[in-house]
Amino acid sequence: MREHRELVDAAWVLNPDAGGVELEHGRAVVADVEATEKVYSDFQVTATNRGGHSSRPRPDNAIYELTTALNKLAAYTFPFEMNEVTRTYFKNLAGQETGQTAADMRAILVTPPDLAAAARLSAEPSYNANFRTTCVATRLMAGHANNALAQTAQANVNCRIFPGHSPEEIRQQLIGIIGDSKLSVQYVSDAGGWKKPRRREKPWSRRRLLPRFLSR
Repeated sequence: MREHRELVDAAWVLNPDAGGVELEHGRAVVADVEATEKVYSDFQVTATNRGGHSSRPRPDNAIYELTTALNKLAAYTFPFEMNEVTRTYFKNLAGQETGQTAADMRAILVTPPDLAAAARLSAEPSYNANFRTTCVATRLMAGHANNALAQTAQANVNCRIFPGHSPEEIRQQLIGIIGDSKLSVQYVSDAGGWKKPRRREKPWSRRRLLPRFLSR
């Protein structure tokens, strides 16, 4: 602070926490800079049952109902989306890629975007996360004894919401995807408690949407 005050008093600052500098054969070629973030949200999906003894199983079963719901979520893909940040990112990234990958990146930038190209790119998790809202089961809890039917089965579903959508909007989508009125879907607050989401939530995510600035 004393010897380099001009750095402290800079007009603007680049935040390298978004990924930093990437090297190619020891030479810096890319600096990832955060421009916007997806909204972090957790949801608790709960199936309840009257329970009973495992020696007398019944067709209704909280664990089976929950896993059926999670299988529906696993099979679902949120719609492809782009915004100014992601368009800039893939426009620049296409200049570094070659072959089918570069062609697909250019194809998603046209209007309307080539959804077949988007599907091929989405096979790469880092690209897929920049294209859409993502929701994935991250934790499971069910039952209380090995010889008892579960009275409760719960899953935490972690979502990273594409900018422009609210946690409540995604909660309603999850309810529709699951399609089972016997299950509840509750929003989890940042503090870890269950609550109804506020209209505006503080955005925070480790999966950032990044523009890409090239050195060549």
